[in-house]
Amino acid sequence: MKPKLSIVIPTYNRFHLLKQTIQSVYNEIKNSIEIIVCDNCSTDETSSVQKVFNKIKYYRHQTTINGDDNILFALTKGTGDYIWILCDDDIPRPNSVNLIITAIDNFSNPGLINVDAIPSDKKISNYSSAAVETRWHVLSKNEFLRRIGDKLTFVSSAIIRRDLIDIQYLEKMKRLQLLAVGINLSAAKSNNSIIMPETPLLYMRGGNSGGYDAFTVFSKNLTIALKSGQKFGFTKNSLTSVYRNALMGVMLYVISVWPKTIKGSIDLFFYSFFYKEFYLYTLPAFIRSVYKNNLHNIISRFIKQNKNLGPDLSDIEKIQDHLDAKTNEQWYKYFYNGTPNGSVKYPCRIIGEKYIKISPNFHAGPSLRLEAWDSYGGEKYNPEVIIGSDVCFNSNVHIGAINFISIGNRVLVGSNVLITDHTHGQSAMADLSIPPLERKLFSKGPIVIEDDVLIGDNVCILPGVKIGKSSIIGAGAVVTKDVPPFSIAKGVPATSRLIEC
Repeated sequence: MKPKLSIVIPTYNRFHLLKQTIQSVYNEIKNSIEIIVCDNCSTDETSSVQKVFNKIKYYRHQTTINGDDNILFALTKGTGDYIWILCDDDIPRPNSVNLIITAIDNFSNPGLINVDAIPSDKKISNYSSAAVETRWHVLSKNEFLRRIGDKLTFVSSAIIRRDLIDIQYLEKMKRLQLLAVGINLSAAKSNNSIIMPETPLLYMRGGNSGGYDAFTVFSKNLTIALKSGQKFGFTKNSLTSVYRNALMGVMLYVISVWPKTIKGSIDLFFYSFFYKEFYLYTLPAFIRSVYKNNLHNIISRFIKQNKNLGPDLSDIEKIQDHLDAKTNEQWYKYFYNGTPNGSVKYPCRIIGEKYIKISPNFHAGPSLRLEAWDSYGGEKYNPEVIIGSDVCFNSNVHIGAINFISIGNRVLVGSNVLITDHTHGQSAMADLSIPPLERKLFSKGPIVIEDDVLIGDNVCILPGVKIGKSSIIGAGAVVTKDVPPFSIAKGVPATSRLIEC
């Protein structure tokens, strides 16, 4: 009889934990369930596992292979309709297997079952032997991401329908060391239902802290992996919610237990800088962790580990130079077909680069935000941003468009400047009763800034205005109306007058 569920357990040299994991599901084995152990050539007592549990299937590699390759191997050995990759140190709760089999029958063969997990410590001190009961919820793709958060990176919680396994895609995720993300996304991409229990069915054992640079994996690699989900129909907002959640969850754990490298730390800062969760949760934890150790010794050790960053990397300025160079590489790729032209500083956030055109010799200080939004809250927009030649922005300039923004040649922009052609809703009572973040974006009109304009620090330029050639916008001005050519505008709201000859 073909099994309905294959529980496949990749393992290496953790027989003491493997026994606990198998025992947690062994008494629930029926004809519709198989347990398979894939041993990565362990040197401990793992090879004797069949003597202890005679109902299981056992495969052993002749030589040790990459751990993720062993997981992919395990995926191919299951013969059931569904495959559950269960890590050798995680413990399903009592009665979980029976609940899963019942859910498969009751929900007409869902594409993905994510059993959710309860975080625990090395000893799983919060374990309860009481049989668990739960209700199930059917979720859309994006609802699933918003609910699962950073647990998307946890492999043991995913049970995938075997015909949805996409080995080619999972090979790409393996290179990012995020197979779990690949398994969840590739299963959830189908139009089949995704189900999750109201009560988590698994204990996730803590204490694993080896084998890879978790700072890079859960920042740079996670960003790349989540971006791949867009082709499966996931929205940017739902994918971003996973990363935001990771900054408040798994990254705090990483900071507390993983050794820090210069490259990993740079990746964390580079890919997280524009998320408020980074400042509220991740950065304070990182600073506390570094302060707890001897910073000088840490940097010296990391330089030796990361010689590709340069043997003279001995101060913060050199780290900033490296981040700037990395930012410029991406900038040139976006706007100049990879040819160096102008310069920008780290950090720099670009959204909707295909709607943005930038002429040669553009320069910008740190914390530039160029955002052209083609969708928000389910609404579609047609943004366009055009920036002329020899334009210079100081630090912390934010350009936001859903309509049209044009900045002419030789424009100079000060620090802390906002130029936006839209707002969150209008000032009508119907909109004011809705939370600001949930209001539809509204554009009163385009923004046009002509050649040779000087914009001072702390200026806000709001929708539907035109600023004429060679005008000066004074520091702190809020521009709500057109400014004629050769004029000075200042104040809140800004008023203008012609420059006297």
